[in-house]
Amino acid sequence: MRAAFRYNGRSYNLKLTDPAIEARMYERGTGVHDFRLDALLCISLTEPFIDGHCYKLVASVITEKMARPKTL
Repeated sequence: MRAAFRYNGRSYNLKLTDPAIEARMYERGTGVHDFRLDALLCISLTEPFIDGHCYKLVASVITEKMARPKTL
């Protein structure tokens, strides 16, 4: 699963590793799903691979709804 987005005029297409978002996307079925929402993406770097390079990935997606505290 991948996350495609634009930031600062540059396009990105990074591996997505957020289990909660992955589960939501699997429920929607195969295809491209456009959130059209404002979200914060936690971008992380992998450990170095055999080739010595580290790669960016989307570790977590935080939406406004997810960030809102739950009321009792």
